[in-house]
Amino acid sequence: MHTIPYQVWFIIAAALIGAEMFTGAFYLAVLALAAVGSGVAAWRETSLTVQLGAAAVIAILGFLCIRKFKNARHTEFASLDAGNPVEWLGAGADGHWQVRYRGAQWQARPQTPDTNPNAPLIISATRGNILIVKNLQQ
Repeated sequence: MHTIPYQVWFIIAAALIGAEMFTGAFYLAVLALAAVGSGVAAWRETSLTVQLGAAAVIAILGFLCIRKFKNARHTEFASLDAGNPVEWLGAGADGHWQVRYRGAQWQARPQTPDTNPNAPLIISATRGNILIVKNLQQ
């Protein structure tokens, strides 16, 4: 039965972690974790097929987790100000609305084109320092 010694897998893992410190993308860390999994399989004296299978399964699951994390980071976060009322002051020349919120004037954009500035407005989200507002009944 041909196998790779567990020490080799752990050396590969250490080298990948060392390289990961220069990239910061976490992909090499996933591969290092896969190498550790293969090292554990080799330490338990399994076949090369099991060692490579362990590496493949761990790598695939790790890449899926990274992908899910990266996609979650790019979604819009719920604003802590969401649901709070604002007072419409008027429309600016640049297309932004001017609203009063917490005693200060803010730039805002309507959530939908049919948002009525004369009806009660609440914050639905934020994009940077611009408030996204909607009617209370939307």
